[in-house]
Parts: sequence; structure tokens; C-alpha cells
Amino acid sequence: MNLRDKKAEILQKIDIVQLIGENIRIFRRGSNYVGLCPFHDEKTPSFTVSPDKQFYKCFGCGKSGDAITFIMEYNGLSFIEAMKLLANKAGVIFEFDKKETETTNKQSKLLNAMEIATKFFEENLFTTDGENCLQYFKSRGFDDDIIKTFRLGYSPNSFNKLLNHLRKKGISNQLALECGLIVQNENGKEFDRFRNRAMFPILDIFGRPIAFGARLLEDDKNQAKYINSPQTPLYDKSRVLYGLFQAKNAIMQNDLAIITEGYADVITMHKFGFKNTVSSSGTALTEQQLNLLSRYTKRILLLFDGDEAGLKAAERALKLALENNFEVNVLTLPDGNDPDSFLNSFGNIELIKLIDQDNSFINFLIELHLKNRKLSSSAKSIAINRILDFIAVVPDELHRNFILQEFASKAGLDNIQIKLLQKKLDELVGKKVVEQIIDYDRKSKETKPEDQKFEEDCQNYIKQLTNAEYAFFRFILTNSDTFDLIFKNKKIENFFLSGIAKRLYANLILYKNHHQLFIELDEPNFNPYLKNIIRTISLQNPKSSENWHKYTKNQLKTNINYQFKVLTLNLEKEYIETKLNQIIQDIKNVANEAEKLTFMERFKTLSERKEELTKLLSEI
Repeated sequence: MNLRDKKAEILQKIDIVQLIGENIRIFRRGSNYVGLCPFHDEKTPSFTVSPDKQFYKCFGCGKSGDAITFIMEYNGLSFIEAMKLLANKAGVIFEFDKKETETTNKQSKLLNAMEIATKFFEENLFTTDGENCLQYFKSRGFDDDIIKTFRLGYSPNSFNKLLNHLRKKGISNQLALECGLIVQNENGKEFDRFRNRAMFPILDIFGRPIAFGARLLEDDKNQAKYINSPQTPLYDKSRVLYGLFQAKNAIMQNDLAIITEGYADVITMHKFGFKNTVSSSGTALTEQQLNLLSRYTKRILLLFDGDEAGLKAAERALKLALENNFEVNVLTLPDGNDPDSFLNSFGNIELIKLIDQDNSFINFLIELHLKNRKLSSSAKSIAINRILDFIAVVPDELHRNFILQEFASKAGLDNIQIKLLQKKLDELVGKKVVEQIIDYDRKSKETKPEDQKFEEDCQNYIKQLTNAEYAFFRFILTNSDTFDLIFKNKKIENFFLSGIAKRLYANLILYKNHHQLFIELDEPNFNPYLKNIIRTISLQNPKSSENWHKYTKNQLKTNINYQFKVLTLNLEKEYIETKLNQIIQDIKNVANEAEKLTFMERFKTLSERKEELTKLLSEI
């Protein structure tokens, strides 16, 4: 089987916009789609997807590629694994022998061990040993479909059942230790980490098990009721949202994520139809989790318990979400309920009624700090200042001022108080701006990430292109019928001035056509800088070029040959102008009269050609 041909067949049948849109939230901007980059943290979308060229490119970190590259990078798969996944999706028959497979990397081995453990726990749930655990899940209202969807399981009350099972499956003790599936005591003895517990697998955004939450099934004062997997190469709890794999499509469809506190809360919310629900995986909500969530929506509802701990957690999460430019509503449940207990007691209709109320975060803060409390003037002032601290972190000035007006109206403040509030808010925002400037200055002095430096290097190479060179290459890379014109006009290569232009041209003429070039870009031997530069030029708006703006308005002359002619004439003209300037300097610096005469004759010939070009361009 020819892998190159099979790759081309798969790419032809996969729509990259649809593929990426199934995994992150992207929206149309002009002829392309943009969204927040899934490969680095950012707050402003710089990730661009081209439906015409069928590739993506991030202008922040420099990552770029086709559908196969995206699946490899995003899912952490090898080339063959990504090909298999997309072939199945596209309905392409893809078979290969062992000689064509790639060596399984460390991450794949860890993921395989976690998958084996998850299946082991799932199977044990339906054994005699797992009866109590199954009854526990049923008592929580988790039916078979929910158990299957969330891959719930049971860890046997044994020190070595999982350990022995992993060995039989070819998983070494060292690998099991790295996954957090077993532990090692001070004597070096190894045993199962999870024993006699209800198991809640924590999946990554591709549905792969990377960790576990575990609840003890019997009271034991010597053991914690809830434990989680430790941090591993696969699992960082500050970067994972429980239930996101099951919820991400519903989140994008509703443009809203509901965030709760516990595993059972998420599962019950899904059972009752609130399938856009996630939780923060046993930790306070983090900025990394919000960055992950922002791929799918910028609107969240914090649905926390109404007790003191829940209110404090809601405040912390609210401030962080506002700082990260999320639109946030807050709903705390009455009478000490959590989402699980509330839904099982009152049903989804009652929760819908609560969600449909005005749950603005301002209402939440007013209820928490001002309403139903007899406050002295000084205490009220402290409470108002505390609420202002939340408003001040909202990045957008217009949005911030709307929120201030909402607060003033709902708090019943008069005009004088509103003016004082505005002044105080401006002071708070000013302080935060100064802090941000200091932080930015500090970060700018730190060593830049490798990806960021790579992207900056590529952008600097592009800046070396002259206007005419840039316009020429963008035309070639954005029009599929241009390669024949290049081959018919070999003299073009004489008119490039910058080294990067000469390098680009030398690589372009190696390919028969436009399609072949873009297929070959992600081959291992293709220069990564040239690959990035080609994709960047393909997506950027063209620089202005002499006669180009005027020319493109002429509807009678929009065929590709005319456009190509204009660009090549401009290339030659720019080249000649540069050479004329060099000759002027040479004439000034040379003392020999014979040499001077040679330069002057060259100057005259080039000047005449420049006049011809100017005339030709004016007539087009």
C-alpha cells in the first residue's frame, strides 16, 4: 500500500473545517474560520482554518498542518493512528502491515494502560464482587446508559487484582506506577492504589481515560472517602474538566457551559438532560480549565451548593472567569442542596425554572453581601467595594460600565453614589492596568517558549520579502492554476531580491501543481520554516502593490494570466529600481573612468527597461 496515495485519498474526503469544528469552537471570519488555539493558551483568537486550502495555522504559536496533522497534535496520536482514525471517519479502507507501523510512543503506552484499567473496573462492576458498587450507583439513579456513558466501574477489595491483570496484559509495574494505578511502599512493595471503591474515570477531551476519581464504598476512618489519581504525565487536574468529553458538543450547541462541583453532580445533570455540564475535577476552578473551556464557549453558569463552602467556591470561580473575559451567571441552590440532590428531589422542570431566572453575577453578589443584612454605613461601604473588585476585573471597558449601571440600579444607588462608584472603579481598573504592564514587562524578559520563538522567526523571514515578492507569492499560493504559469516563465527567478524569496521559489518549482505542494507540506522532510511561511502567506491579507489595487477593480481583466503578468512586471520593476540605486552608489565609489562608463551604460539600459515597464503597467 502506498501511504502517500492513501493520505491524499483521506484528505480529499475529510473537511477540515467540520473536523476541527467538532473539537473546538470556530466561527467564520471572511473566507476563513477562526477560534482560540487548542495548542497554547490565548485570549484572542489567532487559530485560523482555511476551507479552500484545507489546513489550519495559528499565528500565535506557529502550529500548522492538515487534517491528519491536527488529529496527531490534538489527540496525541502517531501518524498511522491518525490515518486509521480519519480513514474510518471518511469511509476509506486503510490496511497496513507491521512494517509500516510506527514505534508506539510513551504516551500511547500510558494511554493503553489506562484503557486496560478502565475496562477492568467496568467489567468488575458486573461481577459478584461489584454488586454493592452497582447498587450504590443505582441508588444514585444512574441507569445502565449513564454507567456506560461515563464508564463507571468498581475496583475490587484486593491489593493485587489490578496489578496482576495489568501484568497479564503486558503492562510493566513501572508503567502502572507512572499512571498512578499502583503505589509503592517504603519497602518497595507494589499494590493497587484503588481498593473497594466506586470508580469515576476522568476522560480527556478525546474520551480517553487519563485518571480516576474514587469513592470508598464502606465507612473506614483510616481511609479518605474520596481519592483521585495523582498527577501523572497524562493527568494534571488543573487542566482537566470532568465530563467535558461527554459535554463538549452540547456546550457548543447551547453556547453555554454549566459548571458544578462534583462528579455525581455532573452525571446527574446529564441524566436529567443538562448535557452541557462539567465540573472542575476535584479542584478549585483554574485559569487553565477556563482556557480549555473557551474552545467551546465564552458563556458559563456556575451552579454551586448554597452552603458556605459552595458560596466561597462560587466567588473564587466568578472572579477568575470574569478576568478571563467570560460572560458569567451564578446560581446557588436553596436549602443546602447540590445539583444531584436537587434534581432527584424536585426534577429537571424546577431546575429549569431556576436557571431561567435572572442569575446575573451582580444579583449573586448583591444577595451575598448586601441583601437581607442590616449593615452599618461602614459595613455597607466595605461590601460595595468588594463587589466593585469583581466588576473591575472585567477586561472590556464598555461591558464593565454596563455592569456598573446594572449594579447601581439593582442596589438602589443615587446619582451621587454612582459618580463615586465610577471614580472608585476607574481607580481600581487603573491599578490593575499598572499591574498588567508590570507583569507583561516581566514576562517579556523571560525566555520565550520554543513555539513562540519559531513563529516570530517565521514572521521575520516574511518581513524580508519585498512588496512585489510578497504579492507574487500570495497570488501563487492562493490560486490553484498558477503553477503552469511559473513553469512557462522561468526568467522570474532572476528578479527576486531577498534570500527567502529565492528559497521559496526554488521549493515551489519542485512540485507539479498547487495540490501536490499542500499535500507534501506535512511530510517529515519538508523544511518546517518554509512550511509555516507558505501557510502564513496563504492566509494573510496581501500587502499593497503598485497597480494591483487599480488592476483588481478592472472587471474586464480578472483572468489569471493578466494578474500573473501584472505581478511579474512589478517584480521586474522593483528589481530594476533596486539595481539602479546600487549603480548610483557604485558610480560614486569608483575612481576608474572606464569602470564608471560601464556602470553608466548599465544604468541607461536598466532605466530604459524601467520606463518600458512603467508604460506597460499603466496600460493594463
